Amino acid sequence: MSVYQQVGKAQGSSVVSKVITAFLVPIIIFIVVLAVSEKWLLTSLENEKMRTGIGVLAALGVDLAYILLLAQFNKVISRSIKGDIASKPKEN
Repeated sequence: MSVYQQVGKAQGSSVVSKVITAFLVPIIIFIVVLAVSEKWLLTSLENEKMRTGIGVLAALGVDLAYILLLAQFNKVISRSIKGDIASKPKEN
């Protein structure tokens, strides 16, 4: 059996949702926050470099907040799962 067949028959959960959560969502958040901040700052700042800089900083800040919240959420979930497993009676 080839490696590809073995990997194709592997049991376990799909990693697609984890990949989307870890990589795609932060990129989308960054782009959306950058676009929205540029639009909001268009009326208040005339310097284009300042608008871009502030927009990038805002987008990075929101991305950082998302990543930290996601990490905290994963810690809580993993503790909960470990607690559930530890509290189940062992089957003989």
